[in-house]
Amino acid sequence: MAPPRVVLDTNVLVCAARWGGVPGAVVGAARTGEIDGVISLHILGEFRDVLMRPGFGHTQADVDLAASRLAGFCDVLVSNAVPGAWCADADDDAIVQTAILGQAIYVVTGDAHLLDLSVPRIRFVTPAELLELTPS
Repeated sequence: MAPPRVVLDTNVLVCAARWGGVPGAVVGAARTGEIDGVISLHILGEFRDVLMRPGFGHTQADVDLAASRLAGFCDVLVSNAVPGAWCADADDDAIVQTAILGQAIYVVTGDAHLLDLSVPRIRFVTPAELLELTPS
């Protein structure tokens, strides 16, 4: 059975990079192939932008390496616009579009607005919920 395709939202990636914990376990599951991680160039760009914020203490080289590693074990999509708007925030629409284009069944996120969405064939879950749904 193929692993489930899962969009990794930017906030999950940032939390995994900064603190590990449950988000780190989700990214680890993508790294080991327990889930099929899906991101877009948009998500990768947000990830890089957030980690480069003042006070985070990351160098450009650190961020480049982290982004390169993610791209090495996740499917990276060029998200073209999919008709429809699901969220008030265009950045959140980009996450939904990635899920649709990437044929993901889950979006793992900590964003309350995304967790409240209802989009056919896509389930929005927290990192802890995803780990419960996809036991190793």
